[in-house]
Formats: sequence, C-alpha cells, structure tokens
Amino acid sequence: MAALIDVLGKHADLQRLRLGRLGRRAVGRYARGREREIWLTLPDGCRVHAHLHRPAQAETVAAVLLIPGLGGAGADFDGLDSIISASELVGLGCACLHFDPPGLGRSWGTYDYGGPSCQAAVLAALECLGRHPALCEVPLGVLTVSLGIAPAAPVLAEHGERLGVSWLLDWEGPGDRQVITSFGTIMTPAMGCGLDDEGYWRPREAVRHVGRLRCRYLREQASEDHAQGAYTQHAVELVNAALAGDCPHVELNGLRLYKPLGPRTLGRIRWRVPGRCLANKVVLNAVQRLLED
Repeated sequence: MAALIDVLGKHADLQRLRLGRLGRRAVGRYARGREREIWLTLPDGCRVHAHLHRPAQAETVAAVLLIPGLGGAGADFDGLDSIISASELVGLGCACLHFDPPGLGRSWGTYDYGGPSCQAAVLAALECLGRHPALCEVPLGVLTVSLGIAPAAPVLAEHGERLGVSWLLDWEGPGDRQVITSFGTIMTPAMGCGLDDEGYWRPREAVRHVGRLRCRYLREQASEDHAQGAYTQHAVELVNAALAGDCPHVELNGLRLYKPLGPRTLGRIRWRVPGRCLANKVVLNAVQRLLED
C-alpha cells in the first residue's frame, strides 16, 4: 500500500510539472528558438554529441551550459519532464548548450559518473560556447542538475576564470562520495571502487573544489532532497566549503552568505518546498535574477 501511494505521489508530481510547463508556454516563457547539432572532439578522440539552442528573434543576453544529473543525457533538457528545459531558457533570452556525457546518448566512450571523461566534455562544451562568434561577448553561466555538479565544480575551479564563467547554479547536487552513493547503499557510481579509493573519488567530490571557484556559486535545495530525502547537510557542506575558500559570492536558496553556516545561523535558511514543479519555478527565477544583475 505504501509503495502504491509513493508511485501515485510521483505521478501526481510529474503531472503538476507538465501542467506548469504548459502554463509557461502560454505566457511566452517557452520558445523554440534555433537549434544546431554539434559534435565535440575530446583530447582522447572521443566524440561528444551536443545541441546548441539560441533565441530566434530576441537579443541573446547570456550563454548557459546545461549539465544533466546521474545517467542523464542532453535530451533531458529538450522535453518538459526535467526541472528546466532549453526552450525555457531560450524564452528568457539565453542561448544554451547541452551534451550527452561520454558513454550516454549518442556520445562515444564510457560513462564515468562525473569523472575525467565527463569533465573533459564539460570543458569542451564551455570552450565551444566561448568560441562562438555570437556568444563570446555575453555572460557565461553553468546550470547543473544533481550529479552534474561533480564534473562541473573541478572544471570551473581550474578553468572557469580563464573561460569567463560568471556563475554556477547548482540544483541539489551531491558534494562527496557518501552522498553520491547514498551513504554506501547505491554503489553503481563507484564503478567497482571502494569508498576509500581517494584516486577515484577526489576528482568527483564537488565539496573539494567549490572553494576554488572564482564565479558566483548559487545552491538551490529543498527541505526534502530529490535523491537523499530529508538529508540537506550536503547543501550546507558545499556552501561552507565555498565560503571557506576563495569563492567571491555564495548563496543558498537566494540568501547571500558571508560566513559558514553553523548551529546558530542555520535557522536563517528557508529550505525550498519539495517537488519538481516548484523546483522548475525556483531555478527559472534564479536564472532570471542572474540575468538582471
């Protein structure tokens, strides 16, 4: 009975998400734009499939790289079931690029759960946006869904300033090996490695890299995480790691933070209401705010 209720709840949430998206189409925040298929070639010869979406008529105000979550491909951002779609960003005047991580979708290679191959694809996608003659002068941002933070954080820490990345918007991403594997209960992302394998995990743990970001870092987190349930400490650990490093601007759920959160200050945080439809709203609002700043 409990399992049936859970399935019905998820179905209802998906229906609300779809209805919310249809409402956005009606008010003009959904736009087809112009689409172009792109193939990126990584240093090891791996070919990565990508799509570039651009506004058809309006001026392009920013370029955004979209990075999918666990096992996700670029096509996740083409429909109405993801928390954000390329067409919604085009409706805000953004150009956006999404790609299939190596080993997924139409890309070559082997999927490595945010590791070196995924990171090479992120870097190639950012460089592609930076070279585009119509986009090289507009602000560049990165929007990650869940595990998308794993390849994004180290790449931006190492190359973000050189590439001119202005912001990183992270929706409920896991910060370390414990959260990525749901505390050792889901070991598929470990690819046969143990939790004590530093060589495997260090490149994938965003908490180790966000302190070296030189762009704005914004975290969006609901009171019930899409993958971790009521556990939200990973969001606190990530923003605290960013604040402890050199990151110039850190936010959690729209609140600008200046000092690491502790027992006395954690009560200032208003966790977002759970649900993918509401997640769509807060992510779009966050992008809108970034575009206006």
